[in-house]
Amino acid sequence: MISNQVEELIIQNYIHGHPRDEIAEETGVAPGTVSNKINEWKRKLEAPDIEELRRFAVNMNKSGMTIKQCTKGFRFLQILKGLGIAIENDDIDSDLNSLSYFVNEIYKKCEEVGITPNVVTAWIDDLLYFSTENYGYLYESSKNHTERPSNENQNSEKRALTFVSVVSDFVEQKKRKLGDLSEQEKKIRKEIKEYELQNTDLIGKIKILE
Repeated sequence: MISNQVEELIIQNYIHGHPRDEIAEETGVAPGTVSNKINEWKRKLEAPDIEELRRFAVNMNKSGMTIKQCTKGFRFLQILKGLGIAIENDDIDSDLNSLSYFVNEIYKKCEEVGITPNVVTAWIDDLLYFSTENYGYLYESSKNHTERPSNENQNSEKRALTFVSVVSDFVEQKKRKLGDLSEQEKKIRKEIKEYELQNTDLIGKIKILE
């Protein structure tokens, strides 16, 4: 008869991947008894995938990874999957390297100037909205397009993110148009005054004739 403490030690060593003979030597229990205790523990659990869990625990121990770290890694992979980044094919390393470079560059540059992530996403939303609302001009101004898209794919093209340089050019063009409109307004106001003077003069002449 062995104590509960020894039984727990046998099971712990088994879960951590230690072989039967090594467990027997460490606990001072016969190898056959070690096997019996392990089998008895398995029957109590009624878990058909216990061996798979044991292999998982062994691999974690070999890699030096904790359960908490493993959980975080799984959550991160799920996030990548939600972003459309393949996580089960041969290109995973390439995808992760590209993502890591992108995030690292964005993070460092934003941190340098004190820009928070929510500000970045707000800017992107603004640019997308701006690109959609002013698609005609922005398309003509973009150097990345060589021919106008057909109607069937124009909707997808509208969501392309606009370069800030194109936006700046758009703003400058609008300023010039505003200046032209202002000059036209002055000209029209001047003409109205001239017409008013002519009208007053005509009214005076009509009164004289009466």
